[in-house]
Amino acid sequence: MTGPGVRGTTLTGLIKKSTAPGYLAGFVDWAFAQRGDAAPDMESLRISCASPSPEQVNRWLRYGGRHVAGFLDLYIPSKAPEDEDVELPTVGGPARISLYLSDRRLRLPAAAAATYGALTELEVFSVTFGEEASGEGRTTLGDFVSSCCPRLRKLRIVGPVGLRWLVLRAEELQELRLSSALDLETLDVTAPNLRVVKLVFCFYDPKSGIVVNNKVARIKAPRLEHIGVHNFHRQRPVLDIVHGLNGVRGVSDIVLDVHGKYYLDTDVGLWLLERCRGVQHVDVRLAHVVVSGVNPGELVDLTSEGAAPFAGVRSMKIVVTKSLGMDRHHVKSISALLMRCPRLRSLQVNIIFGGINLVDKCFCDDLDKWEFDGKIVLEFLEEVKITGFTGAVEEMHLLRLLFESSRSIKRMALLPLKNNKNRLVFKEGEDAETIRQELTKIPCADGGRWHFVKKTFVWMCNSEVSRMQRSSAKGSTLKWNVLYPDFCSRKCAHSTYD
Repeated sequence: MTGPGVRGTTLTGLIKKSTAPGYLAGFVDWAFAQRGDAAPDMESLRISCASPSPEQVNRWLRYGGRHVAGFLDLYIPSKAPEDEDVELPTVGGPARISLYLSDRRLRLPAAAAATYGALTELEVFSVTFGEEASGEGRTTLGDFVSSCCPRLRKLRIVGPVGLRWLVLRAEELQELRLSSALDLETLDVTAPNLRVVKLVFCFYDPKSGIVVNNKVARIKAPRLEHIGVHNFHRQRPVLDIVHGLNGVRGVSDIVLDVHGKYYLDTDVGLWLLERCRGVQHVDVRLAHVVVSGVNPGELVDLTSEGAAPFAGVRSMKIVVTKSLGMDRHHVKSISALLMRCPRLRSLQVNIIFGGINLVDKCFCDDLDKWEFDGKIVLEFLEEVKITGFTGAVEEMHLLRLLFESSRSIKRMALLPLKNNKNRLVFKEGEDAETIRQELTKIPCADGGRWHFVKKTFVWMCNSEVSRMQRSSAKGSTLKWNVLYPDFCSRKCAHSTYD
C-alpha cells in the first residue's frame, strides 16, 4: 500500500510475526479505518491474505475501487472452505487490476450501472465465472469488458472456471491473453486495435475427458501483429481470423508434433505458419507425442517438394526436450524446419532436459523419417545461440549442419547446461577444454575462432574479429571477455510481444 500518509509501509512487514487466525485480515480492515475515506488516493494497493471472509474481500475491493488510482492487486492463495462469491464493486477507479481468487466465484456488477473508465489493464487468475447463470441478471465477463471498460487495452485471463464463452467488443483492446481456459467453447472477439492474441491450453479439460465439438475462436482484428496458439493434443478449435493473417509479424507458443521430417497435423502450429505469410519471428516447441497409429491424412512431410518456404522468417527460437532416444530425432526435425526458412538471420535453440523417455513404440518407428533429400541453405544466417549445451554427439551434429548450411555466420554462443549447484554439466568424462578442442574440429568452423569465456563457448568469424579490432581504441588489446558484452546473455532477435 503506497500513497500519502502510508509511503513506505508494507502490511506484510508489519504483521509477519503474527500467527493469530484472521489477524492479517483484521489488520487490513484496521489500516483502512485509520486512513479513512477522506484521505487522498493511493497510487497502489496490494493485499495478500490467505483466508479472508467474503465480506472482508468485498470491503477491500470497494475501498480499492474508491481510493486507488494506479494498481489494485488482490491475492488470495487458499481455497475457500465452501462456495464463496466475491463481488466487484460498481465503481472502479484503478488503472490496473489483478485478482487471484483461488477459484472463488466472481460476481460482476450490472453492465448498465458499472463504471471503470480509467481501467486499462485487467488480470484475473483462478476465478470462477457464473456464465451459465447470465440469464438471471448476472453480467458476463464479455458484457463487463465490452460495456464498462472503454479504455481497456490489456486483458489476461488464467485458469478460469466456468467460462464457456467469451464475447468481446472492445474498441481499445490491444492485447488478449487466455491460458488454461479449459471450459471455453466459443471465443468471439471484435477489436479494431487488437495487436496481440495468445490462446494456450484452452477449449478442453483433460480431467473431464469430455470432448465438445464445434469449438470456435473467431477473431476480427484488422491490426493483428502477433498470435500464439497451443492446444491439447487433437483438441484444436476452428480458428476464424476474419481479416486474415497477412499482417502478423510474430507467431509464438506453437507446438509442432514432429517425427523426424514428418509433422503430425493435430494442432494449429503449421497451419498458422503457412498462413502468416508476413511473419518475421517464430517461437516454436518441437514435441514428440508417442502414438501407436495415425490417420494418414494427418501426416505431413515438412520437406516435400511442393511445401512453400517461410520466406519472411528472420529470427526463430526452437525449444526441444532432450530425453532418451530423442536426440537424433530432433536434429532431423530441426533440419526439416530450417529447410523452409531460407532467409533466417538469427537462430536460438533451447535444449531442455527431463522429458518423457520413449519407452513405447511409436508409429514413426516404421517410417523412413530420418533422411531426406534436399539441401539446407541458410545464406543469411548471422548469429546462433544454443542453451543447455553438453557437447553430446547429436549437438555436435547440429553445429556441423549449421556451419555446412551457412557461410554467413558471424557469431555463435553455446551456453552449457548447469546443475542445481550452478556447475557446468558436459557429456560423461568431458570437460570444457576437451569440448573446446572438439569444436575446433568441426568442418567449416575454420573461418573463425572458438574461445571459452565466462562459462560460455563463443565463436566469431575472422572478419568480424578484424572489424571489431579496427573499431576498438588505438593501442588497446581486444579481450574476449568483453568481445561478447551482450550476445551471450541476450536473447536472439525476437518479437517484443513474448
